[in-house]
Amino acid sequence: MEPVENPSIARPARRWPLSLLEGTRSEKTVRILLAVALCGFLLFCLLAEKPWKAGIPADRQEGQKLVTHECVVTGLWYAAAFNAGLCAFLLATSSLWMRRANSNADHAAPQNLLPVGYPSVGGPRVFWLSLGVTVLVAAWAGSPRLAQSLWGDEEYTMKRHVYGFYERKGKEDELRFHEIPWEETVWGYKRGPNNHNLFSILARASHTVWVKSGAPKKSDWYFSETAFRLPAYFAGLLGLVTTGLLARRLGGNGIGALAPPILMLHPWFLRYAVEGRGYALVFLLLPAMLHLLFNALVTDRWRWWLGYAAVQFLVFFAYPGILYILVVQNALALLYLALKREKRARLPTLGRFAVANVLAGMLVLQCYGPCVPQLIDYLHRERVQGDIGIAWLTDEWDFIGTGMPWADWDHANPLCHAVHDFAETAPLLYYSILVVIPVLLGIGLIRMVLAGGLTRVFAGIVFFAPLLMYAHNVAGGKYLYPWYMVFTIPGLALVTATGLLVLSRGKRHVFPVLGALYLAWFATVTWDQRESLRHHPIEPLTESVRAMRGDHADPRDPKYEDTLSGQFHMHTQGYDPGAYEVRTLEDLRALALRADAEKKPLYVNYAQKPLAEETFPEVIAALDNLTLFEPVATLPGMEPQCTRLVLKYRPGAMK
Repeated sequence: MEPVENPSIARPARRWPLSLLEGTRSEKTVRILLAVALCGFLLFCLLAEKPWKAGIPADRQEGQKLVTHECVVTGLWYAAAFNAGLCAFLLATSSLWMRRANSNADHAAPQNLLPVGYPSVGGPRVFWLSLGVTVLVAAWAGSPRLAQSLWGDEEYTMKRHVYGFYERKGKEDELRFHEIPWEETVWGYKRGPNNHNLFSILARASHTVWVKSGAPKKSDWYFSETAFRLPAYFAGLLGLVTTGLLARRLGGNGIGALAPPILMLHPWFLRYAVEGRGYALVFLLLPAMLHLLFNALVTDRWRWWLGYAAVQFLVFFAYPGILYILVVQNALALLYLALKREKRARLPTLGRFAVANVLAGMLVLQCYGPCVPQLIDYLHRERVQGDIGIAWLTDEWDFIGTGMPWADWDHANPLCHAVHDFAETAPLLYYSILVVIPVLLGIGLIRMVLAGGLTRVFAGIVFFAPLLMYAHNVAGGKYLYPWYMVFTIPGLALVTATGLLVLSRGKRHVFPVLGALYLAWFATVTWDQRESLRHHPIEPLTESVRAMRGDHADPRDPKYEDTLSGQFHMHTQGYDPGAYEVRTLEDLRALALRADAEKKPLYVNYAQKPLAEETFPEVIAALDNLTLFEPVATLPGMEPQCTRLVLKYRPGAMK
């Protein structure tokens, strides 16, 4: 009797490698997807505009501005050609990487984060009830932020990538609306990664619905902050769900129930889960991506590998700074496979892992390709330099832990909250911050490492990804904005919950009490910062323009032109498109004389005075001269660059 080959490691029948009907249903699906993609790429290369005709000119001079459409033609065509070759290669070699390795592991089984012998904590009802309440509270807490004034980066995204802007044109200096083409929404990259592509696409869809619904009223701006931010708002709420499911996947119902409320109470979540950027999509997609990866590593099923490939692309398209996590997680996943898989099963799984990453890379190349020439051009310009040494690290640690810096940056600003402020106002709370957060994170990380398996991979991602980001920017001599590491806080919420579980020793009555005490303590620590975020904009652009123009601040208002305004530092083009740019004292004088001649009030609106004094000393000296200008308003912001100053010219003073 002939021996029967083990079907768990059987290879597909050795047929012509391009046969689409070999193997299991999943394998047939993968082959068919590759064949359809190959035909699509080839058809695109055949029918689309050719880069040697309409793409980036071969004789383009260094420093010459790039045209987005030319980048789109070049990027899409060459990406499609390269991806067609990859699809053909994968199809031709499918008999090698389609080999299967059996795994009887239950992909839904959480890992025990406690030593053997300790009971599990919580049940499904507790998990779902906690998650539901957390989402409702987060929806209530974040809702006031929807209609707040946009701040600089949001305002730029709105006017340059989502909706459009007014600008002065023609001899009559008339304000005309400049509509943004979809190419700029999807692939505009003049300021590099400032365009979070996936968010811009969703925000434009949301804002288009708002415009076509007839919702705009005469009292509104020509754009809607709420419609612009809605995709981020809903993504942030769903991010609590994906965080809870990942936490449950790794540590059970107790961890799953506690991690989302810890995340929800973090001021950075309150801010960036509503802010009109791609960070809220990271809260949604990052936990989902890790969940898919862990299921794929355990089960080796194509559904998880394909899902992992797709979400890797989406999270990168939402926020390119996530690249550091992608590098670390794939390196650790490779190490996990090399150490945990049986020798006979290792190669098939490594093949699927490699193909999943190739597919993700193909999606990135195709959809991100037009951005690459613009990104290279952006990186060649002078970029922000700055010290990211000990002082930066201290602030960053406190930002990640509490959503606040270590020391305040403006004693006079009522919206400036810092950890060190507690040293005088609440010493006990201050010292508890210094102890509780690092201790819980340390205990949680150590427990995850000792537990092994997927939790060890997760701990490595949480620990090494921000270190890689920091080291790369230090090596390149570039300044790293603190919020670029916002991707750390979902993972750290999960680690904190693990630390509390370990301290409770898994006792059913101790863990909920300890968790409730921590949530109450953390809510107290972050209360002032969260209240400021709920009730005050990051940058009061709306308020500064209304301080000048009152009820006639919208450029569509017939009385808008009855007031003159100037801008010269931290511009307000999205909110005050009729403002004239002032770069020198002569520009300011000319605008003042025009106001005198036309008998119109003149206002000047600017921000970040300390830096403005270095860049425009003569202009600042004139504005500070009380015989020339009178202060109208100083509007505090929640970042050093966001406090705005409004001044009014005294008629006839500059004659």
